[in-house]
Amino acid sequence: MNRVLVVHRDRESLHSLEKLLLDRGDYRVSLSESIDDAVEQMADGHPNLVLLCLPLEDLSGREAVAAIRASEPKMQVVVVSSQGGAGETIQVIKAGAFDY
Repeated sequence: MNRVLVVHRDRESLHSLEKLLLDRGDYRVSLSESIDDAVEQMADGHPNLVLLCLPLEDLSGREAVAAIRASEPKMQVVVVSSQGGAGETIQVIKAGAFDY
C-alpha cells in the first residue's frame, strides 16, 4: 500500500485532501500541519510521497522542501500552491521537489 504524507497549514484542507486520496486509490494517508511534525512522521511511518501544500506559516517553499530532503534525501516531494509564480517554482525544484 502506498503511503502519502500530506502537509498543509489548514486542518480543514488536510481532511479534504485525505478524503480525496482515500476515495481515489489504495493509499495510507498521514496528515501534518507543520514541517517539524512531518519530519517526525517521516521517521516513524516512512511514506512513499510527501504532498506539500504551500504557503506554510513559518517557512518558504524552498526551506520546507530542503527540511524534508535533509531528513529523507530520497523522499519524493510534490508541491502544490495556491500562490507563487515562476520564481517559487524554480526555488522548490532546485531544493529537491519532484514536481510542482
